[in-house]
Amino acid sequence: MEREWTLVLFTLLNQASVGLFAVDLLAGVNEDKARKNVLLVVGGLAVLSLLVSLGHLGSPWGAYRAIANVGSSWLSREILFASAYTGLWVIIAYLELKAGGGGAAKALRWIMLAAGILAVFSMASIYTHTVRPAWQTAYTYVSFFATSLVLGCLLYMALAPAPSWTVWAALAGVGVQLLALPPYLVSLMSGEPAAQASAQLLARSAVTLGLGVAAVMAAVGLALLGRFASRGQAGDQAGATASMLYLALAVGLLGEGILRYLFYSTGVNIMVGHF
Repeated sequence: MEREWTLVLFTLLNQASVGLFAVDLLAGVNEDKARKNVLLVVGGLAVLSLLVSLGHLGSPWGAYRAIANVGSSWLSREILFASAYTGLWVIIAYLELKAGGGGAAKALRWIMLAAGILAVFSMASIYTHTVRPAWQTAYTYVSFFATSLVLGCLLYMALAPAPSWTVWAALAGVGVQLLALPPYLVSLMSGEPAAQASAQLLARSAVTLGLGVAAVMAAVGLALLGRFASRGQAGDQAGATASMLYLALAVGLLGEGILRYLFYSTGVNIMVGHF
């Protein structure tokens, strides 16, 4: 599972970065310190995700060779868009932190967001085009984008004065994952032998699955409590609320990490009948 753990980290880091950047762009908070902190975390997550991706590509040269097939390979498109997303962040960070931002930085932010969304879409498309039925469904797209939304909102609430809609957006992301899970499990149980084998593995991992779902739900619950508790607070009370939001982020990361681990560990190959 060592290779799978690098994929867990790579996908979560990238999706968290894209989600945080999207929330920041839509929230439009003008507080300089908060914006700089968010921008630095967005870039840090993006760079870390690319570094972790070398764990399954083997070397930087592996990424260079993979990107050459961008016309026919979702992996190549993932690398292209993830690299473009990170490269644009470098330019925007320079414009925002060194040159004072301006119209160019604002325009590039939207292009960067588009690159990030395409990176997540390409990431999911890699798995829907494999020979593992558990990965070939629309649930892969739902899971990846919902994770991006949930982690992006939780990160933003921990880093900046977030508008109230962020906690409801996080709740919506969790809700979408939960609503899509039963039909997904039913489709596996009624599918071909490899799909049924994945369903059996998930059934044997019911406790782990439940823990992941519970952790994600608890994270949003903590964020919701922190949001309401923050009204009119100052001093020590405000510090306690910030701690609650950091705890929500940690629990959310744990929950999404567990669910992503199960995604990789229960995908059964249709050709050989094992992982």
